[in-house]
Amino acid sequence: MNIIRTIFSRTGLGRQERGDTIVEVLIAISIISLVLVSAYVITNKNTLSSQDVQEHTYAQGLVVGQLELLHTQPAPSSGGCFIPPSSTDCSVTNGGAKYMLSITGTAPVYAVTAKWDSLLGGSGDVTMYYRIPQ
Repeated sequence: MNIIRTIFSRTGLGRQERGDTIVEVLIAISIISLVLVSAYVITNKNTLSSQDVQEHTYAQGLVVGQLELLHTQPAPSSGGCFIPPSSTDCSVTNGGAKYMLSITGTAPVYAVTAKWDSLLGGSGDVTMYYRIPQ
């Protein structure tokens, strides 16, 4: 029996491990870091996409408003736009983004455009066309 104990104690086969090795700890930290970074990237991309959709939807609303005014009134003679509420030019600011509105074309077809510098970088635009019924 003593011979078996001696063999196990010299080869390390009989020892119980008393903790994790540094390699196991580093692997666990790496896996946790990978999961957290992935979650951050996905969340950030989702937030940016949501912001882009909000800006685009607001611009579409502005264009539709201009189209409705164009339907009920003659087109602006200067080729600009119908003055947005509480504004003296063809621009509207919403949440830090500035939207420039324009109506171009001649009767019976007009193009209404909203352009803006996106808060995400780059620019966006929405254009809709309107044909005056004759």
